[in-house]
Amino acid sequence: MSVTARTWPPGFTHYLGYLLLGVASLMLCCGWGWLIGRLPPSRWGALTGAFVWVLANLAVDTDLVVVNGPARDRPDLLLIALRIAAAALLLGACLWLPLGRGMLRRAPLPAVAAALASTVLASGLSAVAPRQGPESMTCVEGATTICLWPEEENYRAMAERVLDRADGLPAELSMPDKVYSRGLIRVDGEWGGDFDLDSGSEWAMSDGVTRAVSAETFAACREDDLAGWDKYNEAGDQSVLALERWLEKRLAGGGQPEYRESGMSEAQADAIEKGKAMADRPAAEQERWARDTVRFVQETYCD
Repeated sequence: MSVTARTWPPGFTHYLGYLLLGVASLMLCCGWGWLIGRLPPSRWGALTGAFVWVLANLAVDTDLVVVNGPARDRPDLLLIALRIAAAALLLGACLWLPLGRGMLRRAPLPAVAAALASTVLASGLSAVAPRQGPESMTCVEGATTICLWPEEENYRAMAERVLDRADGLPAELSMPDKVYSRGLIRVDGEWGGDFDLDSGSEWAMSDGVTRAVSAETFAACREDDLAGWDKYNEAGDQSVLALERWLEKRLAGGGQPEYRESGMSEAQADAIEKGKAMADRPAAEQERWARDTVRFVQETYCD
């Protein structure tokens, strides 16, 4: 860590922030357990402290159990330092507490109350917040351009593989100018994007590229207040879904998806399986089927 800190590369602030956030949580947990553990008899102290800590984190939405996060979120080092200081104050107050239930009569209650109040305040402040727009981005060019956060540089090779598989797709499939990791662009007043790499999944990136290609290919269906899509949905057609699952599997390099489908109707499930099966057919057959599917949808619903 000390060697890496000399160059301060993209992502180091995130690593340091989450590391210190974990330190703060451990200190707060120890202080809370120490405080609670002195009230009941010794055999129940640890159990009570642990139970109340877990219950509090389940009941209240806090980041006390956060240990990592995506590039689109930024740990606030100043707030984390404040939390560590509050945790240290709580631990320091615990050093002066007498043992047992007599603590309630003999403890300097104002000092303990101040330590607890500062701890609760520091814990309630969210130390991880969405980044307000990118300072820069890493873009990989190919059949389209895939743009990543600078902290996602290690996924450049993944983007290159996906783009290599996108070369030679049927001309009927329209490629978008750029595809973005989530949080890089502003969409409808919010920071959005086409895919997220929270789990580092090649299928997630392939899904984002697939959806962008589908949106570009069938853009005509979105004209006239989505009249084309309304017509498509009313017909119960699942051709686009089959096409998307085919393209997703092809861009991901084949194999089994890294997720499970749920909530699908029988028609949707059949279309998904059809698309996946087509990705295992000879390339010429795949491309012929893709061209025919695109033309059918465009001529039937989008014209």
